[in-house]
Amino acid sequence: MEDLLYSEINIFSIIILLIIAFEAMLLGCDKNSKNKLFIASVWCAIISNALDFIWNLGKSNILSIPVWMMWLINFLYFLAFGCLAFFWCLYAEATHGNNIYKDKLRTVLCSIPLMVLAVILVCSFKTGWIFYFDEDNVYHRGQLFYMQYFLSYGYIIVTSIRTLVTALSESNYAYRRNFLTISAFAVSPIISGLIQVEFRYIPVLTIGIVVSFLLVYISSLQALISIDPLTGINNRRKMLVDLTAKTKSIEKNEKLYFIFIDIDSFKYINDSYGHNEGDRILKIVSSAINEICKNVNGFCARYGGDEFAMALVLKKDEDI
Repeated sequence: MEDLLYSEINIFSIIILLIIAFEAMLLGCDKNSKNKLFIASVWCAIISNALDFIWNLGKSNILSIPVWMMWLINFLYFLAFGCLAFFWCLYAEATHGNNIYKDKLRTVLCSIPLMVLAVILVCSFKTGWIFYFDEDNVYHRGQLFYMQYFLSYGYIIVTSIRTLVTALSESNYAYRRNFLTISAFAVSPIISGLIQVEFRYIPVLTIGIVVSFLLVYISSLQALISIDPLTGINNRRKMLVDLTAKTKSIEKNEKLYFIFIDIDSFKYINDSYGHNEGDRILKIVSSAINEICKNVNGFCARYGGDEFAMALVLKKDEDI
């Protein structure tokens, strides 16, 4: 009965993760370098779940799997989970604005725990550090078994703490919500991972990971319907949602300014130089407005056409 439940949870988790991966790709999320890392992390979760499913079939003798293959399955499972955490770490770094494709040093430093994990796993074939099979081909955890948890979860925990600190120090309301979503990713896997240590015959960790990916994916969908596709800043809908939330949380010593901006003679630019040039102007203006909002406690949006809106929150003794 336990083996059946274990397999059912794995199959259900794989289906949910496959839906997230394919839907993200169909929506074009894989065209963005940052979102490619998110999708890569999801695929690693799918692979680790598939390996865990096969492992359970072999352990319960539903499938006759040779010991060497069981060793390989477990090796690849731990490595896939480490890759999941590694890609998630890079995704979080990209969310912070770090270009991990250009900053090679940062990427190399981030990969060190994963490389250490790979080395320890390879050495386990002879040393049994992480896991081993005895003379009766019975599986056992090694002396350094929890090291693989430390190295993999280290990515997620450090990333969440760093992102949480950024979220608390972020003055921009909209950006703060994004960082808080990413920092919360670690909560479910950590709790479920601790439970998994004691209840090893139930894939609780699998459930925790699926919940975290699902929450982040839902958040990314909300971002897709809230972002203006041309300029990359918020659209009118997102502006009104954030403005409503901010008016409810504004403090007594703060003032809220709502500013409308439009581009003079924008129709003339489109008619004289073409819509491509008009789009370029819109991107330049939106980038400038967005940069201003990053430096103050505010947020902005493209309200429509050549109109932009800014919401600034200042102390009562401050001026615009």
